[in-house]
Amino acid sequence: MIKKQTETFEYVHTGTILNDSLLFGQELVVGRLNHVAELIVSCVVYSIVVFGIDFLLVLFFNQELSQLIATVSLILVLEGGLGLAFGGVVAMYSPVISKVGEILFRSEPWNQERRRTSEKQGQVLIVVGFFLLIVGLLISAI
Repeated sequence: MIKKQTETFEYVHTGTILNDSLLFGQELVVGRLNHVAELIVSCVVYSIVVFGIDFLLVLFFNQELSQLIATVSLILVLEGGLGLAFGGVVAMYSPVISKVGEILFRSEPWNQERRRTSEKQGQVLIVVGFFLLIVGLLISAI
């Protein structure tokens, strides 16, 4: 038997290509689903924290219920839009910004690990922005 090590898991070669490819594909799908589930759960928690802070700040400064709902929904829609915009900028233009930083400020050269980190940060910002936007639109529909 031949053992192969990949980034996230290990599988044993049994001699049949079909079984190995199915096993490999299933483990990839499970790994991706776990990553997506972790991303969504963490982003929902971040969105709840942002919503709670916004709600308490608006409640502190404004005590009328009709204005409270309108103000909170407006703030959440604006924050959601900013999250989507900044997440897209972080995910798409980090290599360009890093190259400019290398040239102007003599910073570290761009590597694969820094690219992955910036893409993960961009994903979190995009998903949190999406959730805030949806919550803001749902609150405004009330």
